[in-house]
Amino acid sequence: MQFIWAKNKNKYGYKTIFRYALNGKADKLILCAGPYYTVFFDNQLVSYGPERTASGYSRKREIVIPLGIKNIEVIVLDYGYPSLDIDDGQPFFGAEIYNQSQLMATSKDFKAYDSSKFVNRTFKYSYQRGFGERFDLRNIKETELKTYKIPPLKVLDGVGDLCKYHEMDFSFLKVFPFEGFDSIRPRDYMYKEEHPEFHAYHVENEFIEATKNGYLCFEYELKEEKSGLIKLRINSQEDDVKLFITFTEYLENGEWMFGRSSATDLITVDVNKGEYEIITSTVYSLKYLRILTNKEIQIRPSLVLIQNDNIPELTKSGDEKKDVIMAAARNTFMQNALDIYTDCPGRERGGWLCDSYFTSKAETFFTGKNDIERCFLENFIIGEYPEIEKGMLPMVFPGHDTTFIPNWAMWFVLELEQYYKKTNDLSLVESAKDKVYGLVKYFEQFENEYGLLENLRSWVFVEWSAAGTEDFVQGVSFPTNVLYGQMLKSVSSLYHDEKLLEKGEKVLQNTDKLSFNGKLYIDNATRVNGILTPVKEHTSETCQYYALFFKLNQDQEFIDFVKDELGPQRNSEYPSIPESNSFIGFYLRFFWLKEIGAKDILKQEIVDYFYNMAKYSGTLWEKNVPSTSCNHAFASSIAEILFDL
Repeated sequence: MQFIWAKNKNKYGYKTIFRYALNGKADKLILCAGPYYTVFFDNQLVSYGPERTASGYSRKREIVIPLGIKNIEVIVLDYGYPSLDIDDGQPFFGAEIYNQSQLMATSKDFKAYDSSKFVNRTFKYSYQRGFGERFDLRNIKETELKTYKIPPLKVLDGVGDLCKYHEMDFSFLKVFPFEGFDSIRPRDYMYKEEHPEFHAYHVENEFIEATKNGYLCFEYELKEEKSGLIKLRINSQEDDVKLFITFTEYLENGEWMFGRSSATDLITVDVNKGEYEIITSTVYSLKYLRILTNKEIQIRPSLVLIQNDNIPELTKSGDEKKDVIMAAARNTFMQNALDIYTDCPGRERGGWLCDSYFTSKAETFFTGKNDIERCFLENFIIGEYPEIEKGMLPMVFPGHDTTFIPNWAMWFVLELEQYYKKTNDLSLVESAKDKVYGLVKYFEQFENEYGLLENLRSWVFVEWSAAGTEDFVQGVSFPTNVLYGQMLKSVSSLYHDEKLLEKGEKVLQNTDKLSFNGKLYIDNATRVNGILTPVKEHTSETCQYYALFFKLNQDQEFIDFVKDELGPQRNSEYPSIPESNSFIGFYLRFFWLKEIGAKDILKQEIVDYFYNMAKYSGTLWEKNVPSTSCNHAFASSIAEILFDL
C-alpha cells in the first residue's frame, strides 16, 4: 500500500479531506489512515476509525462499496500534539480501491483539500485528548493541497468495523433565555502558562461570558448516556448565526456544570441563511445536550452511535434491579470496546492497563472471545516508548506521557497470563517475551534485602483512596509487592521459568511476614535508622483486598472480618481503617467474594452500589459518585459476577 500525506498549513487539530470520484465499478475500499478518520460515501457516513495501534503501524479497514456510489471522501483528523488516546506520529493516508479483486485506484489517485469550514483557532478539549471542534459554514472555501509520499507503515489486521452507525435522536426538553451556567468547573488542567497555544480560542471570554446575554438555550436529552459523533441539521433564515453546542453526562439536582468531566465539552458552529448538515470528526460521550443560539433557528441534533454493535442482547432475569445493572454494564462495555479497551469513551478514550485486566473479563463474558484484547495487548508489545525509563511499559497506550505507573506494567503481565489461559494464543505470549523480561530486569534495581521493591519511581498507584496517597505507598508498598510477587509467578507460568516462581513466592512470603500485624495487613514500611519498619497506623481497607484477591492469607478469622465488617456498606466502627474506593479496591473485593462463594452479601453489595447509577445514566461509573467519568470500562466486568447471583 502506498502512503501519502498533504501539506496542510494548520498546526493544531486540523482536518484534511481526501476525495476520489469513482468513474467505474468498485466493490471494496481498503483504508489505512490516521490519527483519526471518518469515511463518507456520497455524503453518508460509513466508517469511523482507525483501529488504533502503535506509531509506524496501521490496522487496515475493509469497507464494502455499494453499487452506484459516486464519491468517496475521507476526513483525517490530526491533533498535531501528543495525547493519551492516540500514538503521536506522522499523520498518514493509505487507500486501495478494488473491483472483483482487481486494483482500480490507490492513495495517489485521491485529491487532498483544506476546507475553511473546519476552524483551527481552537482549544484543548481535555488534558488527555486533543482539540475541540469548531465549524464555520459561511462562505466555505476549499484549497487543494499537494500530497507527498511518506515511508510505508506496517499493515496489521484488526477486529474489523464493529459499529453499525445507528443514528439516535434527542428528546427535546425545553427552550429558555440563557443567562449562564449554574456552575463552571475551573479549567486549570489546561496549563495556560505552559501552553498558550491551547487557548487560541478563549473559551471563557468567547463562549462563557459571551453567551450570558442575548442567547436562547435549547435543551435535549437521551434516555441513557451514549457515545458518538454529534450530527446537526440546521435551517437558518438569517445570516451570522452563532451556535454553541455543549453537553454533559450528569446533572446534579438538575443543575448544569460546564466542564464537569474535566473536559471542555463544546462545539461551535457559525452559519448564514440556508440549510446545512454537519457531523463531528471525533467521539463525545453525553446524556444531555444544549444548543445556544443568538438568533431564531431550526435545528435537529442527533447522535451517530460509535459503539460495538456486535454485543448480543441480554436475556432478562425478571429481577428488575439486576437487569438494570446488567444492561448498564453492557451499554458501558459497548462504548468502551470498539477497537481497543478505553477507560472512558468521553474525556479520555485512552487504553489504560489495569483497567484492561477487568475489562477483558467483560469481553469474555459478553462475546465468549477476546479479540479486542489481543489487539490491545499487541499494541503494548510492538510499541516504542522513548519518553519513559528503559524496560518499563507505559500506563496508557497508544498515547504518550512521561509519567508511568510501575504497578500497571505488573498488571500487564497478569492480564497476559489471564488472556493465555482463555485463548491458548501462544504466538502473542511469545511475541511479548522481550517486553516481559525487560520488566523483570527493570524491577531488579529496586529490590532490597528482602527481595521487595523499595522506592519505585514515578506514580506508584494502588487505588483512588488513602491507600494510593504518597504516605501509604512510600518506601516499601506492600500491595505493590503483592502484585510484584504475583507478576513474577505469572512470568514463570507463561515462560516456564522456575527461578522466577521461587522468587515470586519469596516476595509474597516476605510481604506476608512483614506486613501482617496479626489482624490486618499494613500498607507500607519505611526506613527508621536504616531499618525497614512497617508504618503501623497505615492499614487501609484496600490493602486487605490485595492480600485476599491474590490469596496471601487464608486465615478464616481474617477472611470473616474483612467480609463482614468492611466493604461498601461498612459502618463507621473502624475509623482507623481508611475506606476503599471503586477502583480497584471494591472490584478486588467483589471478585474475591465471588471466589469464596459469598453470594448473598455479594449481591446485596452490588445492587446497593450500582443500581442508582445504572438507573440514572444507563452506564456504570468510575466511582460511586459522579465526580469523574459516568461511563467507565472496567465497571462492565461486574456483569460476569452479577450474572450468576
